Amino acid sequence: MSHLTDASQTITIPCKHLKYLKKALAKNCPELEFMDGQNEYRTWKSDHGKMVGDWPITEGMSDEDIGKNADHVIRMTDEALTQKGKARNQHGAPYEIGLIRCRMEKQPDGSEKAVIDKEGDHWILLTDFYGQASGLMNTPGLGKYYSTKDENGKRVDHSFELLYQSFVQEVTEGTAKKKGDHIPKWSSKALKQLEKDTGQKVKNVSKDGKWAKLEDDSIVGVVEQKHGDAVKNQVV
Repeated sequence: MSHLTDASQTITIPCKHLKYLKKALAKNCPELEFMDGQNEYRTWKSDHGKMVGDWPITEGMSDEDIGKNADHVIRMTDEALTQKGKARNQHGAPYEIGLIRCRMEKQPDGSEKAVIDKEGDHWILLTDFYGQASGLMNTPGLGKYYSTKDENGKRVDHSFELLYQSFVQEVTEGTAKKKGDHIPKWSSKALKQLEKDTGQKVKNVSKDGKWAKLEDDSIVGVVEQKHGDAVKNQVV
């Protein structure tokens, strides 16, 4: 079997700022590395010459594109492979993640959809998720593949959620710093109010005290936006 999954179906902030993705990867995914300019990424097709054909190909891609159409690649480090007793060219070694260039297209309901486009200025992360990408998606800080159903019974794919949470934090902190805004630490009083407002318990708070994780695993921080003498709190 072989299945492709991309992160565009589950994220609200598309991957445009690669420098923040690289920071998130380096901080939170010790077994993975970012390969600038690598075009090929390992899938089932790499070992067997073709995909099985039991799963729809990502919209905007062809059979020929699979495993070859990346701008950059995220893969397991050689050190991590050695520790797990696997070789990069060995059958059964982890698959890799391709960063595929796309553009964001406005939808009738006001949302945006990632559309594969070589001239686009965003990227989606794409991998063959069979066997959790042959073990790749089990690595710390990345986030496993799983699916749920929406209110209409349609399947919704989820993948790379831990990495994307880290990415959003990096984008938020980087943008705030650039604007001169501030992300304060959560106080006990503020955490209690957050639980009251969301109806969820806080599972934990990050080491720097700026990010609270709720029961649904969403990450919440507050940006103090300075406008003259005024300070505006915005939950992100």
